[in-house]
Formats: sequence, structure tokens, C-alpha cells
Amino acid sequence: MMVTDYNYTFFYPSKAVGGAQILFSRIAEMLIHEGNRVTILGPSSSYINLYLSERGLHYDSYEVSTTSPYHTNEDSFFILSLSYILLFHKYIKPDSNVKLFFWDLHPYAVLENLSFSKFYKLTDRNIWINVLKLIERSFIVKMSTLLERGHQKGGIHFMCYRNFKINKDFFSLDFEPSYIPLPIEVAPIATAFKSNFRDICWMSRLDNDKTPILQLLMEDVIEYNNHYNEKLRLHIIGDGNDRVSIETIAKKYDSIFILVGTIKNDCLLSFFVKENILLGFGMGTSSLEFASRGIASVLVPSSTESIFYKNKVRRYMYLKDVKGYDVAVEKFHYEEGILLAFPNIIDTFSSNKMNESLHYVSSAHHKDKVFHLLRNKINNNTLTFGDIYSTGVLKINFFQKLKEIVKKINGKKYG
Repeated sequence: MMVTDYNYTFFYPSKAVGGAQILFSRIAEMLIHEGNRVTILGPSSSYINLYLSERGLHYDSYEVSTTSPYHTNEDSFFILSLSYILLFHKYIKPDSNVKLFFWDLHPYAVLENLSFSKFYKLTDRNIWINVLKLIERSFIVKMSTLLERGHQKGGIHFMCYRNFKINKDFFSLDFEPSYIPLPIEVAPIATAFKSNFRDICWMSRLDNDKTPILQLLMEDVIEYNNHYNEKLRLHIIGDGNDRVSIETIAKKYDSIFILVGTIKNDCLLSFFVKENILLGFGMGTSSLEFASRGIASVLVPSSTESIFYKNKVRRYMYLKDVKGYDVAVEKFHYEEGILLAFPNIIDTFSSNKMNESLHYVSSAHHKDKVFHLLRNKINNNTLTFGDIYSTGVLKINFFQKLKEIVKKINGKKYG
């Protein structure tokens, strides 16, 4: 248990349901249960506000805007997504000694703050990319200084190796990262799975950033069924704005693809048992949800790598085989030669893979272990707003201002 004099303050105003929203909500819930003061900044309809309110938890809440920012107290301690490292100070007016704790939950969390981030995400091996980096070299140097200083003072932490690697390569960072992996609830499991193996499962949003990866998996299932006597069925859990494109494919193979829709967390295990799901394919939190229920968990390519993996045969790996807490197959995994083709995954499956997935997630991602790690890192953090301000990174350049104007025109309120 960690009870301190701090007022732990969160600013993650998103109304959507996603991994980051759930994560910050659970951290706030943990701190409240331990007797700490917690303040949530943002609209009352934000996911984190609704999550805490529905559970009857006591906390403070303030709506903020650029014209009505939150003024901090000396005891404020901010827990923030690294993607808000520049944005937060427009909604928060912090004292120079206020402590800040950043968690990098997205590979492009920092890169998005650069003027030409859209181009940097496409490639890093292009003469024009070097020209763009030269144009905003001053800001890149400042951001690099901030990341180095934040790490030294215990205020910047990464979810996984992939997130760190992108920043390391772009900003030429020279330190070993501090990791705080995604936490997951792992409960004792007593299930009655049948030994025969036919049904596999996908679990993720069916939005247009995810469905290209699902379509690769569907292609692999079709190809496998065309060449092997043992026919597979793929159960697809999830919903989203690109569901129709998946339904169109599924209708052509209706005995192979079964669209399930969304399933509540507390109903997942009973569904897996009922359908005898022994093997699950996913990325992010979904991959951990499979493993935490004793399902052999296989990672699929990251949503940002669909083009790279479209024509690759080897594009899967078991969750248990990752290093650095990654929760998706990345480009560097292919270069390391550690990936498997779909038939290899199916042919090497055994009940041992289920046990190994559960063991991995219990040792690396168990909620209690991750929250214990988080507490220790919070206690050791000395990063302050003054440290960030002194790097000069909060003084944005002309191109960044132009980018902000475009975002406002497109109606994007927070960043």
C-alpha cells in the first residue's frame, strides 16, 4: 500500500474506450483504494470520470480548457501519457516544483509533437526526411534533452521495447529504458477445454487501423483450409467502423469466419470454454486477455506495419517469446528472423503453449506486480515542471503552430 501527501492528478480527457483510458482509470482506482487523494481533469463525460463515478469512488474533478486552466497546488503529482508532454501545460498551470510522471503508451507519443511527424512515421531513410529533420533540428535537440533528463530523474517510462526503440532511433537516445508494462488481471483458472483443436480466435477493434491485419489473418486461415484436411474456424470478437468490410469477406466463407461482436471482460472465459478456443490472435491488451485466461496467445503485426507484412509469410510469434514487453509483431522482429508462418503456429500448437502463455503473462504483466513496480517508480520520481521548462521545449516553432491550427480546423480539441 502507498499512502502519500500527494494529490495524484490525471489528465486524459478522452471519451473513447481504449487501452490507455482503461489503464489510467485502473491506476486512479488503485490509488483511491489505498487512501490517496486523486483529481481528474477533463470533461465529466470522459472515460476515466465515468469509470470512477460508476464505482462510487471519492475523487475531485475539474473541467479544464485553454481559457480556464487548472492551477496546481504544491502537493500536486501528475500522472500523464507521454503523448501529452507538450499539450498538458495549455490546460494546466503548474508550479515549477510540481512533479510530473510520464508513461509512454504509444510508439509515436513523442514523435507526434514534431512539425513533420506524418512524414517521419512513413520512413526514416529518405533524403527529404533528413531535410525536414534539419529544419526543426533545434526542437529535436531540445526534445532529446528532455527525454534524457526525464529518464535520469525517473519521470519517463516506456510500456515496451518498440515504443522506446522508435524514440531511441529518432532522438539518438543513450540510455537503457525504464519499463512499466501493461498490467492485466490474472485469476486462477479451472477450465474444461476439450482436447480437439479446431477453433481459433481474433480479438480487437474492427476499426480501419486494425482490420488490415485481421484480413491478413483471414487470408492465412483460408489458405490453410485449402491445403489441410483439418479445417479451422476463426471467431472474430470486436466491433468498429470497418466491420462491414470484414462481414463482406465472412459472408463468402460463412462456415469459416464467425463474427461474434463485443464480449464483456467477465464473459470472455465462458465464451472460450463454450467454443473450445485454445489459440488466440491479437495485439495490445487483447493478447494479454487471451493469455490471462490460459489461452495460447499469438501476436499479430502491429497496425502500423500492415503494408510491410502484407506479402510476408512469416508474420506471427507467440506472446511468450517477446522481449521488452512488446505486444505486437514489429518490423524489427522480422529482421531478427524469429517469426513463424501461420501453418507453423498451428502445427506446433500444444497444451504446453497455453501453460507457457499463462506463465508469461503472470510473471511479466500481472496487475499486482505491475502496480507494485509503478508505486516504486512514483516514489523515486524527481522530475518537475521546472526541469521540462528549462529545456526550452515548450516554446513551439512556426511549423508546430501551423500544425495546431490545422488540428483546430479539423475539430481535434485535445492535441
